[in-house]
Amino acid sequence: KEMLEVAKNENVALLIVGSPLGATTHQDILQRADELKIKTEVIDNAGILGAVGVTGLSLYKFGRVITIPRENDNVKSPYEMLSKNKEMGLHTLILLDVGSVEGEFELMTAKEGCDYLIKNGFEGEVVVCGGLGSNDPEIKFGNVNSLDVKKLPQCLIVPGDLHFMEEDALKSFNISSLCSKASLPSGRKKKTRARPLSAESSTRETDTPCSPGLSRLAS
Repeated sequence: KEMLEVAKNENVALLIVGSPLGATTHQDILQRADELKIKTEVIDNAGILGAVGVTGLSLYKFGRVITIPRENDNVKSPYEMLSKNKEMGLHTLILLDVGSVEGEFELMTAKEGCDYLIKNGFEGEVVVCGGLGSNDPEIKFGNVNSLDVKKLPQCLIVPGDLHFMEEDALKSFNISSLCSKASLPSGRKKKTRARPLSAESSTRETDTPCSPGLSRLAS
């Protein structure tokens, strides 16, 4: 309300992390500004819904996005929606809570998100992402019990049914068990996909398709 009052007579900018209209709160601000005859302009920005494409998972195969709250001891709805997406063979993007802890701004981690999934009985594979949208994102794929990343902000993806190209893409972030379980369609020869280096990188550590503990590594 205070921001809109100032905007009646002055230029005001609201800076948003990610897509500016990804949250209903920001859409509400636009609607209230329109009611007050305040001219608005939206300058779009890259958001998480597009940034997850770097994992190699098809954006057309994502189901409903869910959010895990930090306080989740008795919260079942995110896991129920995940289960519905899985039943339809769809990938699930899991966003993590943003808030303050003891007055300090703090982002929920992927490890905390994995702990929630495990607590609700999930035992499968996930993609863990940190720093998506940056020049050097951290992406790992493997069993929900074995993953962690350091870069922020973080999110999770639970893959649905995989096309062979998606399987190949996930193997390039090769942490673990799906490598031994994922099979290519009959008659298809296995190919190795080169992984791009960041602009600053000069060498890359190579690895076998199922070597543990590696994401994209560059010196």
